[in-house]
Amino acid sequence: MRNLSNILKEDRLYFWSNSIGDIFLPGSTPLHSGNPSGLPPAQRELYEGWQSKEGSCNRYVVSFNGKPAMAFGFIFDEDFIARIMGLDRDDPNTKDLAHSVRGVLFRAIKAYARYVENSFPWTGIEALAGEDIEGSAHELYVIVPYEKRKQIDRVDQFLVDAFFEVARNFSSLLVQATEKMGYCVEGEERATNRKPKYIITNTPGLLAVELLSDLENGSATANGDRSSQYFRVAHGSADISKEVSVALIEYLPPLKGMKEEGYYGIHIVNNVSDESCDLEFTDDLSEEGLVKLLTEILYGLENKK
Repeated sequence: MRNLSNILKEDRLYFWSNSIGDIFLPGSTPLHSGNPSGLPPAQRELYEGWQSKEGSCNRYVVSFNGKPAMAFGFIFDEDFIARIMGLDRDDPNTKDLAHSVRGVLFRAIKAYARYVENSFPWTGIEALAGEDIEGSAHELYVIVPYEKRKQIDRVDQFLVDAFFEVARNFSSLLVQATEKMGYCVEGEERATNRKPKYIITNTPGLLAVELLSDLENGSATANGDRSSQYFRVAHGSADISKEVSVALIEYLPPLKGMKEEGYYGIHIVNNVSDESCDLEFTDDLSEEGLVKLLTEILYGLENKK
């Protein structure tokens, strides 16, 4: 595992594309283009073969230490901490507490980074972990070298549980840290004594992108509506093997030209409690509406006792 902060300062990591396919050519204004002809040959091959929004993780075509590679990127901020700890984000003390335990979160990220590298010793992949990048967020990039490009999709699938694994590491480390640091969450109640029923392992914005990108990969409904696969959004605090997962269903108007707008459905499977499956709906087919609904669903979970 390498220090991302130092690598960025030394300009050893260059992004030729972002996760949605925008191309960035050196010495010019960032160019949004579907034509990768200006990319170096190896980066162009990576872009045309693997720069996709269909995967489970954000992908970037990069140069690392001057060599072509594909990067998978993850951002962990204070909101991520609040969700894991089951904190009320409207409580003024939440921000201070989340800020105070950022160091614990970074330890959890580093532990996961080492786990990733040890899981793929034959690929030569490297994990770059950075603390407080551009503010208070930690970042993690997993680099797959050009020579191992055939393994990109396999690594992508391995990283599906990145947020879950970091959350689990963080929760374990926090139990140890709070005993020494004595942080309080509610009045005199210690953070270790607050036991939310659910540990949230995803964020509404990222989850919306993942679900939209995965449409058509799930089973179509009886009416032929597209759906995504199921994505884990939370696990039980008492039993992390039990989880809450959701899938996206796209409901289009029955006939083209109808005034009725389409909408999204979120199918929720909750194995943590004895609740039956649930189906929630948006008002339209906008990404903003989807993010709003996912925010309500996750907020509802993290506040259940």
